[in-house]
Amino acid sequence: MGARMSRHLERLAQQLNLSDAQRTQIQTLQLSYAREAIRARADLAVMHLDLRQLLQADQPDLTKVKDMLQQMANREMALRLARITMNQDIRTVLTPAQRQQWRALRAQRMRQGPRDQ
Repeated sequence: MGARMSRHLERLAQQLNLSDAQRTQIQTLQLSYAREAIRARADLAVMHLDLRQLLQADQPDLTKVKDMLQQMANREMALRLARITMNQDIRTVLTPAQRQQWRALRAQRMRQGPRDQ
């Protein structure tokens, strides 16, 4: 697991007082999502290269360009949906009190705005 994801899990475990079983389940969910996200981002990078190549033609085939843009949008949507699904799955691991606390933590983070990465 990446350092950032590991830190996030540790912080979450402390803030929500996760049991060892919960921590293991959430780690499994995060790893699964991370694998999918890595593959999706790699696919998108290749698609960007392919699109760039299509656009370099003297007269780009707009049908192919449109198809490529649609494929890219679909892949981005799938990646976002995977993250939402992971978060939904994490919720099922938490107790009702932990879910409420997690919602409050997420709302607080949203109010703080974007962070430097």
